[in-house]
Amino acid sequence: MLPEEAYDSSERPINVDASNLVWLDASEARPRDAAAAPPNGDSAQVAWLWGSPRGTALRSALIKLPAGFTGTLSSEGSSFRGVVIAGRLDLQITDTDTRTLAPGSYWGTEGASTHPMTSAADAATILYVRTDGGVEVSRATPGD
Repeated sequence: MLPEEAYDSSERPINVDASNLVWLDASEARPRDAAAAPPNGDSAQVAWLWGSPRGTALRSALIKLPAGFTGTLSSEGSSFRGVVIAGRLDLQITDTDTRTLAPGSYWGTEGASTHPMTSAADAATILYVRTDGGVEVSRATPGD
């Protein structure tokens, strides 16, 4: 067996140039939805990178949070990984632990999870996520 075959994960490079991304409104881009609305400017957006957004197979996406976005990031999969690509994110890890994540910062969870979060007030925040289940971004309602 050749070394390349012994360690081949079947993942292949993708072209992630900004001109190749299609951003969808995250509230409309749930895996069970048949169609998604275009983003309205003040909502979270998602761009699927690879894998199917349906089922339990691995998939990845970029999530763009507008400046000052406050809400939650929920994962239904057995594992979830996130990396801050641009901007800054205040992410509540536990009831008593909130961390400010700069570009390059990452976190992960095992099993279903929900994390309250706030993006930087001065610029959009872009996250890379990889999971084997559904991901939902919800904006906090006034009074939450």
